[in-house]
Amino acid sequence: MDHKFKILIIDDMAVIRTILRVALYNTADMVPEQIYEAGNGKEALELLSKQKVDLIFSDINMPQMDGIAFLKELNARGIKIPVVVLSTVESKDKIIEAIKLGAIKFIHKPFHSEDLKEVIDKVILDK
Repeated sequence: MDHKFKILIIDDMAVIRTILRVALYNTADMVPEQIYEAGNGKEALELLSKQKVDLIFSDINMPQMDGIAFLKELNARGIKIPVVVLSTVESKDKIIEAIKLGAIKFIHKPFHSEDLKEVIDKVILDK
């Protein structure tokens, strides 16, 4: 079965976006058709107005629009895309807030390839 899907990575650090991109291409049983990148929530919303994606990986701490504000804006706009929050944030309050706002999973950085594979398998195969 052919599963075509697109992913958006949101992180203010280009090196993290690159590491995540490489990990996604190398660890998943199903390779994404396209991976888009944004440096913050504001850039991500602009990209989402032009491109459809099936899954979003978002950092919490970013300039201009952080991951929490991004999740709030997705909800306000009625955009229903699964969001996985990745962060070094130790604050349980931020993690709980992200989950309450609709994030489907929290993955602590540094992440493991198995965590990414598990999310992709769950989200894409359950479609």
